Amino acid sequence: MSRWRPRRIVGAGLRRVGPLRLRLVLVTVVSVFLAISLCGILVHLLVSQAEDDRLRNMAREQLGQVQSIYAQTGVRSFGAKMNDRNVPEDLRESALAGNVATARIKLGNDSETVIAATPVTIDSETSVLSIELSAAASIEVLRQLDRTLIGAGIGSSVVVLVLAGFVSSGLTRRLAAASTAASALAEGVGQGADGRTVAQSIRTGRFPDEVDSLARAVDSMAERLRTKLEMEQRFTADLAHELRTPLTGLVMAASLLEDSRPAELVKERTERLRVLVEDLLEVSRFEAGAVEADLEPAGLERSVRSAVKRARQEGVPSAELVEVVPGDTDPPLIMVEQRRLDRIVSNLIKNAAAHGRPPLVIRVDGPLLIATDAGKGFPESILDAGPHRFQTRGGGWGLGLTIVRGQASVQGATFALSNAPDGGARITLRFREAPQELLNEVCPEALARSGGRKAEWNDGTHE
Repeated sequence: MSRWRPRRIVGAGLRRVGPLRLRLVLVTVVSVFLAISLCGILVHLLVSQAEDDRLRNMAREQLGQVQSIYAQTGVRSFGAKMNDRNVPEDLRESALAGNVATARIKLGNDSETVIAATPVTIDSETSVLSIELSAAASIEVLRQLDRTLIGAGIGSSVVVLVLAGFVSSGLTRRLAAASTAASALAEGVGQGADGRTVAQSIRTGRFPDEVDSLARAVDSMAERLRTKLEMEQRFTADLAHELRTPLTGLVMAASLLEDSRPAELVKERTERLRVLVEDLLEVSRFEAGAVEADLEPAGLERSVRSAVKRARQEGVPSAELVEVVPGDTDPPLIMVEQRRLDRIVSNLIKNAAAHGRPPLVIRVDGPLLIATDAGKGFPESILDAGPHRFQTRGGGWGLGLTIVRGQASVQGATFALSNAPDGGARITLRFREAPQELLNEVCPEALARSGGRKAEWNDGTHE
């Protein structure tokens, strides 16, 4: 049986409240409110006890004066009473026992009074002499004290709320800046999109604290990751370059072999090795940022159909089963390089055949290219981290989607992975629409004929 852990329970409860800033403010204000409440209760009890003692002492002193006057003159002063029925029984018994006793009682009209009683002997008969003092003034003092404490508590809570909000906003603002800068490291490990590290983004060093330590730790980790990543990329690029020359000779030598089953196996394996090396070189160029696209306006649907046709001509497996489905919206012209789009479509077809299940359905909806296969979909690891070299759903080297992402990025298109509702793997590319200024410069006649709408383009020609 697990032990009850208050810290864990309180921590879990606070995490459900909301953002860190709200939690900090809430904890501070609640703590101050509880402290003020406890102090207020303590002050109330102390003052109440002091007032009660004061009233009882005053009643005793006044009763002593009444007793002295009565003994000398036989007159009961200050409203003193003899054997008053309002005197409680226990107080009467205490007085008859020879004590000067006091008691505080509540009256029927919600008021309170203090009664002091003492014994007196008249004609050898003992009676109880008593007086009453109203506690109304004392009660009013306590009420004023309570109102003052409540007002001070509310005012203090408001001041603490403002101060806590100010202090926590400064802290959470720095944490948010650190989080943003750390997220930017995913685009460029070691530095953010603006070229600054996490420590530079939050301006560490002015007043060192735990956030500064966290920022420096993240920067140190990112720098080590960047160094390792660069070493891996250089190794892959160097390996591919070193293999390219002997592999070219190997391919040529294999082509000279006489036709036979062993020769065909050698040619097939050699060709697969050549494709792998070329893919590695292509990925290395993307990672080095050494690739530029020659973009031009084109209709996405026509460009995709052209790419599918080329894949069929090249004998890409399952290319004959690819279905291109037009969308419902009026397709705009997008910026694309046909050769690179051919490479994207070819790799999408190969990926579906190798790791998913044909047929591959390519839906063109506006600037979106949505490719969905009939397989089981992507595993969570690929959906979370995206495609990487040598990471795949099954056999192969995992370079196909990496090349698709690289070719899309070069053309300014976004790349996203998901799973279709029926379980198939889905790749979504969003291409940039062609700017109107470029269309006006390149094809003003077509725009004039279409009433200002974008003309249909395909491979650099227009109708």
